[in-house]
Amino acid sequence: MNTVARDRLVFKMHKSRIMGDRASIHHHIFETLFDALHAYHDAGICIIISGKPASPREIANLCLDDPGAGYMPDFVWRSDGTLGEIRFDLI
Repeated sequence: MNTVARDRLVFKMHKSRIMGDRASIHHHIFETLFDALHAYHDAGICIIISGKPASPREIANLCLDDPGAGYMPDFVWRSDGTLGEIRFDLI
């Protein structure tokens, strides 16, 4: 069983060096979110959105296509203290 430490749960979003280029910023945020979710997925963490399993790419696309929608991650821990799944729900 793969585990992910709690201190690695913070998604670090860095400002793009090209602040005037919205497409570049959007791409940078997508890649950062996708990479973080992909690492969890590779570690065997189930990622769920609105009650259904989803790929890291599906979630990153959905979160960035409609940023005003308000998807919030909920980290669900197992009784042994390891991360069991990440649930994204519309708030």
